[in-house]
Amino acid sequence: MSELRSGKRAQAWDQLDLLTPDGSPPHGVGGRQASEAAQGGGGGYLNGCTPPKAALRGSKKIAQFFASPTTEPREEALLAELDAMGLSRVMLQVAHTIGFDNFMAMWQILDGSYEALADNDSGIYIRLQRLSAYKRYQRNRFIEAMVRTGMTQPEISRAVKRDLGEEVSDRHIFRLMAGGRVKA
Repeated sequence: MSELRSGKRAQAWDQLDLLTPDGSPPHGVGGRQASEAAQGGGGGYLNGCTPPKAALRGSKKIAQFFASPTTEPREEALLAELDAMGLSRVMLQVAHTIGFDNFMAMWQILDGSYEALADNDSGIYIRLQRLSAYKRYQRNRFIEAMVRTGMTQPEISRAVKRDLGEEVSDRHIFRLMAGGRVKA
């Protein structure tokens, strides 16, 4: 290839160039626009490309994201390193929330886990149930505890609504009450 890439931003066209001198859109499509002739010099390779989003990492905005009154300088520097290496936003948020040392301990466990699926040393993929599954589990243990105290289905239904703010079907409560699932 003998063509060089230009220093211009990669952009199809400037929308303002499509307006007629009076500010209205041109009539017709493409070459059928009667007011102006087609502009020459099109085609070929662009002379440059837009910088990758990763180049924006490590900026002051990122540092401000991690900075908090309780964050130590060491912690800020280590979190900034995780950001600079390209860790995902979700993982950066986890690291910031639980702290760098706890995050690294978690990462080490996941990296050595047989349950995690590795992809040619490029990533770790894990299956984590949704938080709603844990909340459902806890709600069911709450209902089972009320069954053991001898509460009736309507009392349990009212208690779940009052204490947990959830509507639970009568059938679900009966399933938890029946079949020896809850031992007295």
